[in-house]
Amino acid sequence: MSYLSGEGNFIMIRLPMSDSLAYRKLMVQGAMVRTLTGFRFSNCIRLTLSIPDAMDAFMAGLENILSGKRLTIPWPTRPTAPCHCIRPNSSL
Repeated sequence: MSYLSGEGNFIMIRLPMSDSLAYRKLMVQGAMVRTLTGFRFSNCIRLTLSIPDAMDAFMAGLENILSGKRLTIPWPTRPTAPCHCIRPNSSL
């Protein structure tokens, strides 16, 4: 995998897959990146260099998507508490 180094806290990585697909898969795994196709760098993502825990999460997510592993992500459930947006006795 190739990358372009810089002088900030970002790194641009060229992926062997669509950057939009990688973005969606990485976000599901908790790693935040930015796609760069809109800046005419197809299949590239921008990674913000961060604390070690965040970088470990990114590396684990990247390894998962490049190896083709499918992750099962539980769907969020609806809250069971009643909505308090409208008072029951309001005259709307």
